[in-house]
Amino acid sequence: YMNILNEPDLKVPAGADTGGPEGPVKMARAMISAFDAMLDAEIEAGVTGPLINFTATFSFAICSACSLFKGTPALGQMAQLDDAMFHPDKYGYTPKNDVTSAYKTRFTHSFNTASPASDVQNWFLPAYTARFPTTPVYIGEYHRIGGNQVEDVGLVLSSAQQYPLFLGISFFQYQVA
Repeated sequence: YMNILNEPDLKVPAGADTGGPEGPVKMARAMISAFDAMLDAEIEAGVTGPLINFTATFSFAICSACSLFKGTPALGQMAQLDDAMFHPDKYGYTPKNDVTSAYKTRFTHSFNTASPASDVQNWFLPAYTARFPTTPVYIGEYHRIGGNQVEDVGLVLSSAQQYPLFLGISFFQYQVA
């Protein structure tokens, strides 16, 4: 996967998830613009054959400034981006490429977390699969610092059996955790 930006909700603009409603709008506009530019780069480079998938890896923070899912970590940010990909004009952006089509066919959601696997399994995944019933999701940086790693990793990986859209994890900072 090509990650458009890691944790844009913390960077573009800083505190997009905790400020006013303009923060998530600016974040989403930056993301669709960057995605559009990456699609342009593929065309300019003459890329052919099977094309790569894209992601934007959000933090596992609650987005109180997002218009939807204000109480579920990462989901508000994903829903805001989803809305922008389908309605770029609402975000003050006119794409050069068909970002909506590329998003529908080449996008996988992702997030980073140090939260316990039980939070992901009980709090995030049920709401995610209800909102995005056909879009896969994975954890880009997973590390449960201070927890029982064997137990926690086993639990989070078992979630992939219960939730087929959940592709799994990339374990982050193995030697630190």
